Amino acid sequence: MATITRNSAGNWKALVRLVGWPTVSKTFPRRRMAQVWALQVDVAMDDGSFVDRRLAERTLCKGALARYLGEVRSGAVPHVVDRDLDALSVPLVAGLGAYSLAALTRDAVAQYADDRVARLRRQGRDADAARAAVAQELGLLRAMFETAIGRWKVGLTENPVPRTQISD
Repeated sequence: MATITRNSAGNWKALVRLVGWPTVSKTFPRRRMAQVWALQVDVAMDDGSFVDRRLAERTLCKGALARYLGEVRSGAVPHVVDRDLDALSVPLVAGLGAYSLAALTRDAVAQYADDRVARLRRQGRDADAARAAVAQELGLLRAMFETAIGRWKVGLTENPVPRTQISD
C-alpha cells in the first residue's frame, strides 16, 4: 500500500509498505512522479520481482572499489590478477568513481573503455597494449561488481561490465 504526502519543502514523498517487504520511500518534486514510482514498487512487490536498490544507489563506485580491494587484501575475496590492484583501480576511480553502482550502465562502462584506450594511445601506447591495459581494469571492475551483487547483496540484478573485447 502506498502513501503520498507533501513535505515542508513542497516535495512529494512516496512511502510503500507491504507485509513481507521492507518499507521503501522516495521523494519527488511532483506528485505524479511519486504516484508512478509508488505504483511501480507496489506492483513489483506484489509479483515478487521487487529489488531494493537503495544500497546500490547510495554506494559510489570508488567506495565499492576500495571495499573490494580491502577484502581482496584480507583474503576474504579471492582475486587472480598478478598486477598491482591499487594501480589498476586509480584510472577506474578517476573515470567512474563518482557514479553510484546503480547508475553505472553498460553504456557508461563502454564510454569509459573507449575514452581510456584513446587516452593511452595519445600517451604513446600501441593499440594492443592500450586495449590490454583497459581489459585488465575492466576485469577488476567486473570482479568488484560480481562481489557486490553476490556477496554484498547491493540490489543489482546484472553486472554492467560486459565480457566483450575492447575495440579501438
